[in-house]
Amino acid sequence: MNKKLLSLFLLSSMVLTGCGEGVDPTPSSDRIPEDADTHIIDDKYRNYYEIFVGAFANGDQSDRKGIGDLKGVIQKLDYIKDTGYNGIWLMPIFKSPSYHKYNASDYYTIDPTYGSMDDLRTLIREGHNRGIDIILDLVLNHCSRENPLFQKWIAALRKQLNNQTMTPEEVKEATLFKYSLNTNPGGYSYVETQNGKKIYVEANFDGDMPEFDFDSTYARDKLKEIAKYYLDMGVDGFRLDAVKYIYYNNVEKSCEALSDFYNYCKSVKNDVYMVGEDWGGTAEITKFYKNGGCDSFFFFDAAGPNGFIKNSTNEFSANPYGYFDGLLSLYEIAKGSDGTIKVPAPMMDNHDMSRIAMSKDSHETTKIHNGLFAMLNGSTFTYYGDEVGENGTIGGGIGDYIVRRQFPWAPNDPLNCVNPWDCQDYSHENGFLSQQMEDVNSIYNYTKKSNLLRNQIPEIARGEPLEAKSEILDDENVIKLVKRGADREILIVMNLGYNDSYTFDYSSTSYSQVIGQLCAKDDTYIAKRGDKKIEIPGFGIAILA
Repeated sequence: MNKKLLSLFLLSSMVLTGCGEGVDPTPSSDRIPEDADTHIIDDKYRNYYEIFVGAFANGDQSDRKGIGDLKGVIQKLDYIKDTGYNGIWLMPIFKSPSYHKYNASDYYTIDPTYGSMDDLRTLIREGHNRGIDIILDLVLNHCSRENPLFQKWIAALRKQLNNQTMTPEEVKEATLFKYSLNTNPGGYSYVETQNGKKIYVEANFDGDMPEFDFDSTYARDKLKEIAKYYLDMGVDGFRLDAVKYIYYNNVEKSCEALSDFYNYCKSVKNDVYMVGEDWGGTAEITKFYKNGGCDSFFFFDAAGPNGFIKNSTNEFSANPYGYFDGLLSLYEIAKGSDGTIKVPAPMMDNHDMSRIAMSKDSHETTKIHNGLFAMLNGSTFTYYGDEVGENGTIGGGIGDYIVRRQFPWAPNDPLNCVNPWDCQDYSHENGFLSQQMEDVNSIYNYTKKSNLLRNQIPEIARGEPLEAKSEILDDENVIKLVKRGADREILIVMNLGYNDSYTFDYSSTSYSQVIGQLCAKDDTYIAKRGDKKIEIPGFGIAILA
């Protein structure tokens, strides 16, 4: 950890004041105002909401029989905006033989279970009307064997292997996919035999996921055509799947191909936004940020049951150093080759991993994790359902269906499901959205406020982390994080201890007011204690300027 950027100090004495249930509330006149000045910036820093369309919302029940679709997403745009999300990442929506659709059989057709191209156009238009950007999950690395590009490739390759006359177009089509003859070098899948030669196509993920050959200019051009089609339609950018597999285990070549693709897309839409997925670890992500072209690459160190957010605090212990280290790493690896900060992209979980919320967690624990997530730099990516504390753990032979189950809108809503297994009557133990909306202390209302603070206070996402001021002393469970924005500095004070309140006297600092607060415990809030002195309850966060 770089101690010059951020510091923790021990508090020599600490004032303890009670709060929470069973404690007389602070008079309303001493309560810190709940709102903050709105200062929303229209740039690439956003609160993204990841949607698995098939399990989100059913907008055309008569035709889809309970499966989520694009009409359902359109109908929920007001909910998404009201919850503080100003970006949507749609998981794959192209025609596909699989439920997850990460193997497109046709990049130019919306899967009929999800709707039509007109539905997508409507979603883009209505999203933009609400200030919501739309990015599509674009799988550049591979497609389905049913895809016309694969079919043209195998037809052209047959002619080539049988020494038949080929048209100029067929000569190019024969270069579309990576293949091996007679031997399987590992990660390849058998296709067929021609002229005594066995054809194996590279398919590291699945036999029905043949991988494009990025040494082929023709393959690159075809993928650029797909991107242009959707950018011209109005899509704001792409989430790029499995970027390290563009050239498997060759980061340098993958960076070159990715930069080539990104630069082309910028020539089509100058403010295009792209975020790449790579599970290769911090060192590999750093290389991609420096050389890979994209605006962002996902930061997985914050995510899941073993991420630094989950491990930073619970009702029994706190680990502020772990949170500090994670935040610093998130910020530092996002530097481009010229040293400027690109856009960090933290997440708490996604469709490939267990959700961060666990069945054993209290509502307060789930809320403080969402609050700590909201205080991170960059564009946050929230998986649908996390805002209401949905949980699900991959394992035990269940597969990833458990983390792609239907969104819990209301107890009597038709189930939004992908297959019969996914239509089980889940308990949704943290409650349905309709119930949580009525509870001011719910996980949902806490998460909503977390997002709104990110929108209202631009320094949270964009500010440069600075060294803590020398006159500020911390209890071991309290983090004081300074972020410098374009026009001001803010101070974020986070009490990660559960049981003890913390009284903070900021009269000797340059900060003049509290501009935002989050309180995870029910019936608690940041309270005034005299002039420039505030009480922050356990699992409380205060933001000063």
